[in-house]
Amino acid sequence: MRQFRQDSLLLLVVMVWSLAAMTGFRELARYALTPGSVGPEVSYWPADSQLVPSTDAATLLYFAHPRCPCTRAGLGELEHLLAG
Repeated sequence: MRQFRQDSLLLLVVMVWSLAAMTGFRELARYALTPGSVGPEVSYWPADSQLVPSTDAATLLYFAHPRCPCTRAGLGELEHLLAG
């Protein structure tokens, strides 16, 4: 009977730990897949800018952070768009 209690307690501990681990992984995945907030859209060109926008086509400004993992993917997408 004592062995049965120990086995039952061990099974309960393993089940609770497994549930906690799965919940933690689910929350980490949800956090990783949730996009960040989008900044405000500016509808005018700043008067004191040293960059001159194109008058006959759209002007694209691409800001990239050197340590952001999305930078390489974003540049690859931009290269693909410009090639087409």
